Amino acid sequence: MLVTISVAISVWLIRPWAESWIGTDAQSTLAQWAGAALGWIVAILAGLLGLLVSLALASPLSAPALEKLVLHAEERLQAPSRPESGFFKEMWFGLKAQAFAILFAVPILLLLWIVDLLFPPAIVVTLPLKLLVAAFSLSWNLLDYPLTLRGVRMRDRLRLFRAHKLTTLSFGVGFAFLFWLPCFQVVMLPVGVVAATRLVWQLLEHSPELAQALGIAPALPHPADAPIAAPHEARMEGPQP
Repeated sequence: MLVTISVAISVWLIRPWAESWIGTDAQSTLAQWAGAALGWIVAILAGLLGLLVSLALASPLSAPALEKLVLHAEERLQAPSRPESGFFKEMWFGLKAQAFAILFAVPILLLLWIVDLLFPPAIVVTLPLKLLVAAFSLSWNLLDYPLTLRGVRMRDRLRLFRAHKLTTLSFGVGFAFLFWLPCFQVVMLPVGVVAATRLVWQLLEHSPELAQALGIAPALPHPADAPIAAPHEARMEGPQP
């Protein structure tokens, strides 16, 4: 929807404005064609900018729907209930998660890109570093949904990441490869949020002392130990082997 709106604005508003500003009423046919071509170039650039903005806004604007997915995943895990957040509060949570990831990743990735530009053989080192930075940012962004909705503070989340560096980083690497595929950044976002919810509870299930040490046990209580069953799972009657 956002991409469609941005493309419509680029074609029907920005392109005529660019043509009128450039001037396509010249007597020369060549000048008219040149002005029209420049108008379309401006429209295409505006459409590309709109595409980038749409991708950036897709995650925070989808926060209310993603919050419902977190709620359903926690119900399947038999996690203690929590009060639902309001629409704007959920969007604010999504914006904060994205802002932290961007502020962390963009300067480092820009620095690595400059190193590649000045010394191309350094790509042997900078490429893995780029992957690690992207993986950490993505893992932070996805795990932020179940953690923030439980009221976990940022410094406690950082301590959780440090305590489970390999697990959280591996989680981010897996989704980083998926998100590099065209359109998968949006399509796989709900899958990533559900997977992040399950991962958070698994970490706490296997290390409840960590939750106590981090001081987040009241916000993330230990889930019940009952097994998870499918909603419509068939039950066998009679003696079991």
